[in-house]
Amino acid sequence: MFLAIILLVIFFTNVLIGTLGGEPFLGDVGELLLLLVASIIFTITILKHERVERIERNKSNVNGA
Repeated sequence: MFLAIILLVIFFTNVLIGTLGGEPFLGDVGELLLLLVASIIFTITILKHERVERIERNKSNVNGA
């Protein structure tokens, strides 16, 4: 999750630099790839957390029943 946050901060920093009139350090393709990788990492992390939560919930239902 921290990697996705770091990548998003880099992305938004690049966009902010370009907005303020500076020369962004990433081009259009670089921005696209950075945002794509951040989105994929974020999605994978969320799915892992949901899987762990589901497993824990199933364990508590089995033990509680």
